[in-house]
Amino acid sequence: MRVSAAFAGSVCVVLGLIGAAAAAPPTRRALYVAGELAELRRAADAAPIAALLVEAGGADRASALAAITALPHHPDAPLALPALAQVAGGWDRSVAAPAAQAARAIAATLDGDRAIRDDLDDDALAAAATAWAVLAARADRWSDVRADALGVAVALTAARAATADAPPAIAAIVAPGLADADPEVRLAALEATPIPAPGELRAAIAALVAGDPVVDVRLVAAQALCAGDPAAGLAALDDAGKDALRAAIAPAPAGRPGALLDAARCVALDDDPRSQRALAALRHRAPRALRVPLATLVRRRAP
Repeated sequence: MRVSAAFAGSVCVVLGLIGAAAAAPPTRRALYVAGELAELRRAADAAPIAALLVEAGGADRASALAAITALPHHPDAPLALPALAQVAGGWDRSVAAPAAQAARAIAATLDGDRAIRDDLDDDALAAAATAWAVLAARADRWSDVRADALGVAVALTAARAATADAPPAIAAIVAPGLADADPEVRLAALEATPIPAPGELRAAIAALVAGDPVVDVRLVAAQALCAGDPAAGLAALDDAGKDALRAAIAPAPAGRPGALLDAARCVALDDDPRSQRALAALRHRAPRALRVPLATLVRRRAP
């Protein structure tokens, strides 16, 4: 059978195109869709961060998620924080929530040492912290996005301690979250509170201990107040607050052992016999891992 030269040439062209396609590396989008996340991160490391930011803010959801997933592993990841704030502030929760989580992961790697080592611009860090604080304050956005946004803002503000001319005020970032209507945001603010709690925040935290309608918020507020400086924490509570503190440790929820132990530090300092009974009862109900540290608190309190 004779084959025309034209036909043979066409076949060669097609085979060449197929071979080239086979040899071309998969796109970041394809790697994400295939679940090849390790390969995605390696591929993204070599890409210009500007290209990843364009994809993260693009209309194609899979491409956006691929870029968002890769960004925390990029060497220049801190530069992505302002753009991720814009993505996290969008209406598409399937993209906004991962963007906030990615920013939280990036912010967790930042501290004063890295800010200096990587020569991060203080004005840029301050602008990024402001963008995330603004998102955290938006009541029209999802709770988890706002909680992550608050965490990012606090982490960036803490990192600026090494780059700013004057120490940045973390309390000013945390305070609005303590008064937020959303309990998830209040919890995020309490978890982001420096230890020991700054004096300007103690009254607001004590108010949460005394009157927050959510049990977990009351307990974590007690932790924020009592960790680091339990004497100052106890002094911030009035009689109603001390009653609420004793009630906060009474259920002994197993999911927050650290909060229980820190709240118990204030209880152990209180001379009221009701506090001593509450502490003794907690020792019997608390998770096993807490019983020795709780016994230590009791021994320190004993005359």
